[in-house]
Amino acid sequence: MWIVFWVAQLVVEVAGFAREFQGAVLFGKLGPDAIGAAFRALSVTTGYLPIAVLAGILLWGWLQRHPLDKPVHGALDEV
Repeated sequence: MWIVFWVAQLVVEVAGFAREFQGAVLFGKLGPDAIGAAFRALSVTTGYLPIAVLAGILLWGWLQRHPLDKPVHGALDEV
């Protein structure tokens, strides 16, 4: 998510750069933009973390109550 936010901010800055030549301003803002993107990604992650943990707990409980009838195997097991 951090990479997506940072790239999106980079695209916005480059679009602004195309309108007006401010090369020093563009490259000077990439550091703070990366930090801002990291905080936004952390915020989104902490927002979805409780839902993901709850889903994991519910899935674990369901698998405990409904064991598999046959062993699970696939193509990668024979490698």
